[in-house]
Amino acid sequence: ELSSRIADQAPFEEGVTVAVRPRFPEVDVVVRASGVGLDDAEARARAAAATVMEGLDEGIVHGLGGESLAEAVASALGAVGASLSTAEAIGGGLVARRIHGSPGASGALRLGVSGGAEELAALLGVSRDLVDAHEATSREVTESLARAVRLRSGADLGLASTGIAGPATGGPAAPLGLVHFALASEGGLQSVERRLGPRARWRLDELAAAEALALVLAWCRGVSR
Repeated sequence: ELSSRIADQAPFEEGVTVAVRPRFPEVDVVVRASGVGLDDAEARARAAAATVMEGLDEGIVHGLGGESLAEAVASALGAVGASLSTAEAIGGGLVARRIHGSPGASGALRLGVSGGAEELAALLGVSRDLVDAHEATSREVTESLARAVRLRSGADLGLASTGIAGPATGGPAAPLGLVHFALASEGGLQSVERRLGPRARWRLDELAAAEALALVLAWCRGVSR
């Protein structure tokens, strides 16, 4: 789909090429240009990159120059002066690790905890009655985890995720690949449900981490406007 959307913007000017290179779960769009000298080539490449970005939804573009999604999030958190804490019941703390390993992440990540949803609920003081009433993988529990990890750590943002990674499922209402995300801030709470489908565990973890990071990046962009 991304390739076809970029193809719709062609032809680019002579000497400019645009290629799509998947790098799961992200995709790199590589723009190359030749010109009369380095400055001319760079200007033509930047103009072509701007044209490509205009044709894409803002939510799927997260950086330039090979910046990863996690690096874009770390940079955005720094730009708005916000700190983040995470409670991950899917992915084994992958979001926290990605941010921690990004340049400029110092101060952005306040706390990262991972484990089973029920264990995280107990650790963060989420009501056992709530877990029993709604199941561990649910919007209600995920939202409560996001609020709790934010308040317990003193961070500006609390991000939580719960999901069904297998091998067991929760029945038709909770199939493999069901993931809930929640982001708590002083201004309120955002929650998202995604059905990422049955797939290899590592691929599901990567997709879930990307969805969670995109939620944080969207919040930062909203604040900076």
